[in-house]
Amino acid sequence: MRALKKFTGAVCALALCLQSAFAVLPAAAEQAGAHTDNGVAVVSLDNNDDYLEQLEETVLGDIDEKYLEGIDVNDDPSYIKFVKNQQQVGVTDFSSLITHQDKFSGFNKLYGIDVSVYNGDIDFEKVKAEGYQFVIVRAGARGYGASGSMIEDSRFEEHVDNAHKAGLMVGAYYYTQAVNKTEVKQEVDSTLKKIGSRKLEMPVYFDIEPAYDWNGNPGRLVAANLSKAQKAELCKYFCDLINNAGYDSGVTSCKSWFETEIDMSKIENAYDVWLAHYTTKTNYASDYNMWQFNSTRKVNGVYSSCTDQDVRYIEMTKPIGKAKITAAVTNEKVTLKWDSVANAKGYTVYKKDMDGIINKVGTYSGTTCTLTREQADVYYYVQAYNYVGGKYYYSELSDGTKVAGLKLTNVDETKLIGKTRYATAVSISKECFPSIANTVIIAAGDSYADSLVSSPLAAAFNAPVLLTYKDQLSSETAAEIKRLGAKKAYIIGGEGVVSKNVENQLKAKGVTPLRIHSSYVNNRFGTSVYVAVNMDIARGKGPTDVFIAYSNGYADTLAVGGIAAIKNAPILYINKSGVLDGATKNYLDSVKSSIKNVYIIGGTGVIGSKAETSLAAYGTVKRLAGSNRYETCMAVNKYFSGILTGKSVCVTTGLNYPDALAGGVLAAKKKIPIVIADTSLSANQQAYFAGKDPDMFYTLGGCGINMNLVQSAVNSGR
Repeated sequence: MRALKKFTGAVCALALCLQSAFAVLPAAAEQAGAHTDNGVAVVSLDNNDDYLEQLEETVLGDIDEKYLEGIDVNDDPSYIKFVKNQQQVGVTDFSSLITHQDKFSGFNKLYGIDVSVYNGDIDFEKVKAEGYQFVIVRAGARGYGASGSMIEDSRFEEHVDNAHKAGLMVGAYYYTQAVNKTEVKQEVDSTLKKIGSRKLEMPVYFDIEPAYDWNGNPGRLVAANLSKAQKAELCKYFCDLINNAGYDSGVTSCKSWFETEIDMSKIENAYDVWLAHYTTKTNYASDYNMWQFNSTRKVNGVYSSCTDQDVRYIEMTKPIGKAKITAAVTNEKVTLKWDSVANAKGYTVYKKDMDGIINKVGTYSGTTCTLTREQADVYYYVQAYNYVGGKYYYSELSDGTKVAGLKLTNVDETKLIGKTRYATAVSISKECFPSIANTVIIAAGDSYADSLVSSPLAAAFNAPVLLTYKDQLSSETAAEIKRLGAKKAYIIGGEGVVSKNVENQLKAKGVTPLRIHSSYVNNRFGTSVYVAVNMDIARGKGPTDVFIAYSNGYADTLAVGGIAAIKNAPILYINKSGVLDGATKNYLDSVKSSIKNVYIIGGTGVIGSKAETSLAAYGTVKRLAGSNRYETCMAVNKYFSGILTGKSVCVTTGLNYPDALAGGVLAAKKKIPIVIADTSLSANQQAYFAGKDPDMFYTLGGCGINMNLVQSAVNSGR
């Protein structure tokens, strides 16, 4: 990686970039030999002594003279002396080489080098003996010609492993000429492939900088004329992909590009920033935490005559102490105050609700803030932070202060009800999809099995579940399809539950029908499996979680429908004995490698204990059950409380299924629990409502639940 220099009468500053110069010359690529990887040209440079000797003669041999000719002495007169005097081997007094910015006075300074195949053989034991503590190794590069050929650095693995053996910290970088995210993804994939299973102590950097050929013609990145925002997006995309792979990430470039060519507001607070500016004291004003200050120094143990020099800044202190937070409460407001903490640049306030969920409230520069009072009891915490060198450092979290919730008397109720089960499904659809939906799910209204397993599929397709008669499309459903402007309908189940005539009626209305069912296992087991398969297709991979419910009961499937939809997980049926049917077993065998968790919904009275044995081969098995259907529903909602982040609650009867057939989509969209209840409430249900403190109840159909009891339970917890 090289920073942009001023060369007299020329703009081809980065032609001297040793990390990439031969990587982008067609002759070198032709000499090295090329192959293709996923349709991208890839060049691999072998470790060849003759080639390295030629390299040194053509580039390394005269680099000192070229750098001296190109440096603008008016920028930094002391740099000329620096270049002339620092060629000898063995200078380990790094503090004499450069002057650090004042903001790094309280930091440790770690010195290192960055290398590639062009540095040749390296004895890292000697490098460490010089006093260096880390090395950043090039994983590859993209040529700046029009084709954008990708080059693998053939000595990456060797350099990384030998540096580790010598006790040096190691990072990596990829020299990019990518002009779009597709190319960035190719570079990330290539880098991760090179890293393999190796541990890196330093970040993986995206080396983005201008390049010109020997005649001064712009390389492909410069020629693409991307905006500052576009370049920043490419940087962010690279870094996010690297972070997702488990490595720290960063961006490196020259000072001029950081200042004028990249929108650094999107970069510097989120990722490492590695500045390249060849001077004895940089005047770069923005944040960075590593600086490449020289490229011409000879390092003992490195074959090449010139090696990049870097310093990394590590903060020595973080905020000291733990703040004490207090709360002053009025009717609708709460004012929080806390102690100041040494070395703190700001404070972050968090809240924990009664379900134990912690969320960030905000960040403040002072020691007080005023918030709107919550309806439920809340604990507030504060944490001091310091921000230096592109990194955040945090103090210990304060003890919590409790603020009691407002005492309210009633919770709003939205009744989603129609004269029939078909009309109730339409009411739910209108609540979830007030404008349009391109796709709908059609299930039989006189059978629960197919419609209840359809909630996760509907969520995957962002579609409502609508009900129909077996031989005729219900008028309510037909009108809703027209209102939604739907163009596609997935019919769940075979012609024995939804006839061919319904298909024809959909076609006549300009809707394309697609039937999901098994022609080989024409029952609810086969249908649930085919619903799962279609979810896999929509997801692009197998499921991580699987829910198992009793095949001849509706309550437990209803209880878990919204949660399965949120988790993008299928619901599969099992019989009372707990033994898998053939279709379900075959499906689980086919996606076994992706499954981590299998949840059995219901006690051994509905699904026998053999289920654990039947399912143990597919993942970690967890049974969620209570003494009856209502308590099983409570167990499910409590176990998955972490994903039920909505403030409302969906309530439906446990005595019949029609009103709740389409309710899973509502629960998933709003991330709320479905509570199955009777005309009375158990002590467990009362406690659940008391702790939940919802801001809205969605009651499905006639419901049959005494909502006065529900309201009373909520108020008892306030």
